[in-house]
Amino acid sequence: MMNTLNFITAFVISIIFVGNVEIVNCSPKDSVVPNTGCYHQGTYYNNQKYVYTGPFNGNGCTLYYCINGKVVPYKSIPCDPPPNAYCEPIFHKGECCPTYDCPRDCIYDGVAYANGVYIYTGPFNGKYCPVYFCIDGEIKHSKSIPCDPKPHPNCVGIHIEGECCPKWDCPSDCVYDDVTYANGDYVYTGPFNGKYCPVYYCIDGEIVYSKSIPCDPKPHPNCVGIHIEGECCPKWDCTSDCVYNGVTYADEDYVYTGPFNGKYCPVYHCVDGEIIHYKSIPCEPAPYKDCVGIHIEGECCPKWDCSGGCTYDGVTYAEGQYIYTGPFNGKYCPVYHCVDGQITHYQSIPCDPAPHPNCEPIYEETCCPTWDCPSDCVYNGVTYANGDYVYTGPFNGKYCPEYFCDYGEIVHFQSTHCDLAPHPNCVGIFIKGECCPKWDCPSDCVYNGVTYSDGDYVYTGPFNGITCPIYYCIKGAITYYQSTYCPPPPHPQCIAIMIKGQCCPKWDCGKLIIDEKDSSDEPERSNEPDEKKCRYNNKVYNEGDTILGPFDGRGCTMYECHDGKPITLDFEICEPPSNPDSKATFTEGECCPKYDSDDPDDGNKPKIEKCVPVY
Repeated sequence: MMNTLNFITAFVISIIFVGNVEIVNCSPKDSVVPNTGCYHQGTYYNNQKYVYTGPFNGNGCTLYYCINGKVVPYKSIPCDPPPNAYCEPIFHKGECCPTYDCPRDCIYDGVAYANGVYIYTGPFNGKYCPVYFCIDGEIKHSKSIPCDPKPHPNCVGIHIEGECCPKWDCPSDCVYDDVTYANGDYVYTGPFNGKYCPVYYCIDGEIVYSKSIPCDPKPHPNCVGIHIEGECCPKWDCTSDCVYNGVTYADEDYVYTGPFNGKYCPVYHCVDGEIIHYKSIPCEPAPYKDCVGIHIEGECCPKWDCSGGCTYDGVTYAEGQYIYTGPFNGKYCPVYHCVDGQITHYQSIPCDPAPHPNCEPIYEETCCPTWDCPSDCVYNGVTYANGDYVYTGPFNGKYCPEYFCDYGEIVHFQSTHCDLAPHPNCVGIFIKGECCPKWDCPSDCVYNGVTYSDGDYVYTGPFNGITCPIYYCIKGAITYYQSTYCPPPPHPQCIAIMIKGQCCPKWDCGKLIIDEKDSSDEPERSNEPDEKKCRYNNKVYNEGDTILGPFDGRGCTMYECHDGKPITLDFEICEPPSNPDSKATFTEGECCPKYDSDDPDDGNKPKIEKCVPVY
């Protein structure tokens, strides 16, 4: 409203201070009546004629009509909603509204169950109790009731009629070697595991490892453990001699030298019964990288042959000869050859990848591994078999995801759809054990600190140039409900005066003189009754005519004359001026102005050659 008032005020001021600007008046004969028909996909339609329907928008179908040269939405046809949330729409050629294909019922023990209805629970499968529902004509395992696991393996499940999960009967005594031990009794010790002796007790009917007796470690690797009857920890028999290749060596004796490790030859001695690296003999390095070491019997350090070939693990390989394969690098096994005196990655053997991330590689005689892939999943300390349901949720705003065990991984398998909020002000309330929320939808509205009940009037306005919108409280939201039509200005140069407490303005037309005898302002003659006509800006419009609203700085609202009242049809947006100092020139019958740049260096007087805008 304020944009319209500012523009009218600026326009009146521009008329008063126009100075030496020449104004050229336009007569009605200069106006060109636009063609009000429409073209759509190569076909011409007369004004106010039906053009096409559709498409289905979820609630109904919109009918499009030709209105004053434009194809616009005119009215809507409501369509029947689906009978339930599981129905699928089916669209037919030539029809907008769909028909619906709805899921079937289920039959169990001679009883019919509707789609989505609970049927039965059980039986207990060792971990949980499956719950079955009717899903599109099939009885399906939809969710599970977790059961308490066995406290320990000796417990026996007792099934109670009417309940799926068992009660556990757990004995407290233990039997070992035909001897019965009471709960908490010591049972036996051992055997020695290389570090300590485990001690076993009877705990809740199960013989369990309870504590350890530490044992003295081996003084050195060649010591031999001697077990004495009645004792768990061994006694150590340690000799100081060493045996190598069937030969016995006394303590501190030299045993052997080598092999050459690329830099030196290690010398080994017998020390406290163990053959250890005692000292090193340095060797001459290869003169350059392509040299091949030649090993002479009885000597550790090599002689260097620099004529070609490769050496690996003390073995010399000819040029181009295969040397070794591997190790597996996660994708393939590299194959190495002797190339130009160097051991080079020559080719690759592709290996089968892991079927899924939880698989473990097993290396045997070949380079490529075989894969050990677990199928069970563990969640919150509970083990689930492959294909088992694990858990549901959380609610993500549209549905509740359901997770299953898939070859060792817990994956999102399917979803349970939840009812959407009836309107934006509803609040979701989550109930323990259920994923989908219940909706708490307030019906009251709060505006400016005041609470209004559902259906109460809230406020009117602001004036939009033609009508005053009226707002009511509808299901917790302040919603536009209807409009009050305001009298138009008697003359386009009248100024709107807004009065506090009223939405429609009072028109201040000052001393403007309206020549009612001017033939150009006489209403057009029509055979339609007066109550079907609309009057706006001293003009009379017939039923179905388009009325152009005032330019508000952004564009103009398009109205249609319907039962004697202007009805909002569309809003035409105008391009802003490229230069803020440009002057707007309006043409009668058009909304958007033309802009002419006002150049101060131009000696010519600006000349307005367009009609004065009519509102």
